[in-house]
Amino acid sequence: MTLTIFIDQNKPCEKCGMMGATQNGLCLNCISKKIKEQRKGGTMATKGQQHLFGDQDFVINTLETERSGLQKEIEATHKAIESKQEKLDDLEGRVHNIILSLESIRKATKTDKKKETA
Repeated sequence: MTLTIFIDQNKPCEKCGMMGATQNGLCLNCISKKIKEQRKGGTMATKGQQHLFGDQDFVINTLETERSGLQKEIEATHKAIESKQEKLDDLEGRVHNIILSLESIRKATKTDKKKETA
């Protein structure tokens, strides 16, 4: 479910006067305050409740659905990062082993050169 909110940057909010009112006449800040007040069990007049977007349950459910979807995306991204970190750690270990091997070869080469000159 998708909710589209249109914001008119040239229209002031009916409540606070800030520019950028939505189609219901309120800015996103005032809408957010009303939703938070409603979710906390505050005293919001019935007319004010209906003024959010017509059906505040729809808005709240839509926002909850969006939050849930974003949480799943965050979890998937976190798992992907952990997997990439494990691969990076593995590659760093391999690089370290290669460096140690190269150092051993260099030491052996120096020892061979000393033996040849002696």
